[in-house]
Amino acid sequence: MSTWRVFDERAENYDRWYDENKEIFEAELNCVEETIGELGNKTCIEVGVGTGRFASKLGVIGLDISRKVLEIAKKRGVEVIRGDAGLLPFKKESVDCILLVVTLCFLENPYRVIEEIKTCLRKEGILVVCVIPADSTLGKEYSQKKGPFYSIARFYSFDELRELLKDFRIVNVKGIRIKGENDFVCLKAVKAKR
Repeated sequence: MSTWRVFDERAENYDRWYDENKEIFEAELNCVEETIGELGNKTCIEVGVGTGRFASKLGVIGLDISRKVLEIAKKRGVEVIRGDAGLLPFKKESVDCILLVVTLCFLENPYRVIEEIKTCLRKEGILVVCVIPADSTLGKEYSQKKGPFYSIARFYSFDELRELLKDFRIVNVKGIRIKGENDFVCLKAVKAKR
């Protein structure tokens, strides 16, 4: 089954996690906001927006392939676009900033998505990737869990993240403690000049 179909079938269950874990969500949101910094009037897209929990607070556009999660995001006031992260519907070098907030672990082909992002970002464009690292306390716990979301997730180590982002210059790394140090980490990277 395609990853996005799990989110289509269980959109409400996925969204409920944020209500049941408000404190964690608020800490993650703060981490994302501090990592991004001031966006001003830049065009910013959250790829894999899900139900719009982050995008609605950040005031960014949301893209996802799942219709069900986009319906919820739209109700939150998020401007939504239905599209595939592996084939982004944006012109070359037309976007200032792209966010992947807990999206990377659900991508079937992360290298292809990063290539698409590189193509769509303007020169010196910003990519913010927020993850639960594989070697963190939470990453180890989640990778052992069963269930519709955890069983399809793939968590990445810092070395794997650096390899994925090799064509970007990492300018900021911020992590927060949930159960252990750096259980949720945001990396801010700038598209390298060619």
